[in-house]
Amino acid sequence: MAFTHVQGVSQELQLSGSSTVANTYGSATAVDNALTATVTWYGGGTASTCTVSDSEGTTWIAGTRVASGDTSTFYQQAFYAFATTTGTPTVTATFSAGSPSSRALLLDEFNESGGKPVFDTEAANNQASPGTGTDAITSGSMTIAQSGSLVYGFMQLFNGTNNGSAGTGFTLTGTQLTFSATPYGYSEHKLNQASGTQAATFTTSVNQQTFCSGLVFSPPAAGGSIVVLRRRIEA
Repeated sequence: MAFTHVQGVSQELQLSGSSTVANTYGSATAVDNALTATVTWYGGGTASTCTVSDSEGTTWIAGTRVASGDTSTFYQQAFYAFATTTGTPTVTATFSAGSPSSRALLLDEFNESGGKPVFDTEAANNQASPGTGTDAITSGSMTIAQSGSLVYGFMQLFNGTNNGSAGTGFTLTGTQLTFSATPYGYSEHKLNQASGTQAATFTTSVNQQTFCSGLVFSPPAAGGSIVVLRRRIEA
């Protein structure tokens, strides 16, 4: 059993005020694959929240929302789902308060060769000044229950500097949040992670405020399918 990254969909930051933001997978998703949607937005008030839905009727589950905590509040929140059809879903985030002045929605899809994966845990973190050391940007620790797991991370840089790199042992997916074609948000993955404590981490050469979200998916439990063999004995 092993995880693979199937596809990702980047997005340019949308600046016209709206109560929704949408993005569409580039090709049909496969049934039981793990789907992620990371939403970032600015404005809408300190109580602003969002929900995620899609055109295929998939159920999306919210991870932890992080906020910058100032009066001009930035937000980030990762969501996950498991595909139930082979359609090409358009995914929409709907905001609870007003029309954020900027927003974006980034998509990724992962396959587990052994069947439908299991969501394990998640974390999210706001760092005002993480520094420039290796793996200084972090989602916070997550306790992984099963070896062979997928760790997914998404990080947003506040000043839009194109200098984010994946954490130790992670690989950038290529999915990016951009502004004026300059990347300032990135997703990454670590495949076949052992059980124990792990965080999604990133490194940047400029010390700036960041958000970092992490999601963990486990492979299907061993012995999930039981085949009973019967031998017929004839006299």
